[in-house]
Amino acid sequence: MSGIKRTLKKFIGASWNNPVINAAAIVLNIPDKIIRSTKGLGHLPRYSGRIRSNGIRGQFGGGKFDFYSKMLGNILVEHCQLKPQHKVMEVGCGVGRTAVFLSGYLNDENFFGWDVDKVSLDIAKELPLFKKKKFRFQHVDYLNDLYNKKGGQQTFKFPSEDNSFDVVFLVSVFTHMYPNDIIFYISEISRVLKPGGRCMMTCFLMDFGVGKELNFVYKKENCYLNNEAHPLQAIAFDKSFFENLFTKNSLVIEKLLKGSWRDNESQKPDTEFRQDIFILRKS
Repeated sequence: MSGIKRTLKKFIGASWNNPVINAAAIVLNIPDKIIRSTKGLGHLPRYSGRIRSNGIRGQFGGGKFDFYSKMLGNILVEHCQLKPQHKVMEVGCGVGRTAVFLSGYLNDENFFGWDVDKVSLDIAKELPLFKKKKFRFQHVDYLNDLYNKKGGQQTFKFPSEDNSFDVVFLVSVFTHMYPNDIIFYISEISRVLKPGGRCMMTCFLMDFGVGKELNFVYKKENCYLNNEAHPLQAIAFDKSFFENLFTKNSLVIEKLLKGSWRDNESQKPDTEFRQDIFILRKS
């Protein structure tokens, strides 16, 4: 990343939160839809929605969104042993990137996604692809400094019963969350998972080196910040932080896939996905 881009990120924070960038994204919705339609990707959510939880870089035209939808979906199938009949919850589903892949794999009504970002949820709810599959989406009005600053709730439970899902997954959630919130989320993941159910979660782990773009130089209690001015932009943890939480919540690590975000040739990534990925099983 160039020095100019790094400086902009430091002072702007999340790009889509900038009113100028947001206004430009809305204008780009129409040409993006035209381009997507010519590429057979007209079913994807609109551009201004996709960039909210997926970043701006490479999102125009839908190719990157579609690529990661399939990548993450295939990781769920291969490593979480996901079957079409399984009940699936996505925590922090945004506009439904992975849900696009799952709409062609899961049986009807077997997906439930929720998020604190109402704008993204409203887009997902209206997508014909998800309506046809009877996928469910729910907004949770939980306080979040990045996506829901005016959130009414400071405490809540996941909107589901105990032992109700075969697979729970969350992508780029713990990378924008403080330790105390993660502690709560892990306990709720364990609560809603069926015994033997699996979880896929992504994060940034400090144990295997860092990258140039993401170097997490600001050490705080139990975490590391990449941008002190905008702490929730990207947060990393020591692996031991998660390991202790998993043990306390009857979650067993089945696999750890190292992501591609590091600039460390001695640590080859296990996946093209940038973040590190835990595959867990509820004992």
